[in-house]
Amino acid sequence: MIRNLKMLFLLILITLAIVAPAQENKALSQQGLIEIDNLSDLRIYAKKNGVEVKLKPGNYQIDEAKSIRFMQFAGHNSYFDLRNCRFMVDTRLFRRTDLKRSEDGNNMYSAIEISGNNVTLEGLYLETYGGHSGRQSKNKMVNIVGEDVTLKNMEVRTAGSSPWGYGSLYGLGGGVVRKMNGIRIGYPAKNVKLMGCKVHMRAMGHAIFLQETP
Repeated sequence: MIRNLKMLFLLILITLAIVAPAQENKALSQQGLIEIDNLSDLRIYAKKNGVEVKLKPGNYQIDEAKSIRFMQFAGHNSYFDLRNCRFMVDTRLFRRTDLKRSEDGNNMYSAIEISGNNVTLEGLYLETYGGHSGRQSKNKMVNIVGEDVTLKNMEVRTAGSSPWGYGSLYGLGGGVVRKMNGIRIGYPAKNVKLMGCKVHMRAMGHAIFLQETP
């Protein structure tokens, strides 16, 4: 009798050991797609690993920031569905002197920075408003420094430079220049893919360019 009870107890322990991890994995798989409707939540998930996030379609203003990289995607292995979303960036942010500097030693300002690896952003329309030029020349709409980053069907519209215009025809190389660049791919980025992306230049600067990348 006692032996039978011991065997039954052992079987229960084995069953619990098998079922518990299965239930945990099921809970993780049920998380699946995360749907959000504001930039505050997007900023939180942009720093997490292994998330799949869909932002509710609509217009969103980026008019506040804590650092010179206004929105940072620092998590790894994540996908962000930003289709039919429009981010409007206040150009006054590029003039702010109270924003936290970057730890990488590069003091460029950027609306969006992607430093995480294996990150995909799909469908975003990104533009500036206000027409103010930045406090320095190294202003970027998108700065990519992560590995295996993919931008799909993103559209960028730049404004906010001094002097206004395109290249040397409007003053590049003479006087004080405050550029507003489109998409930068810089060290240590590699294996970056831009698929179906468009950049509309309404400011002086580079539309899409590489810096110190392998």
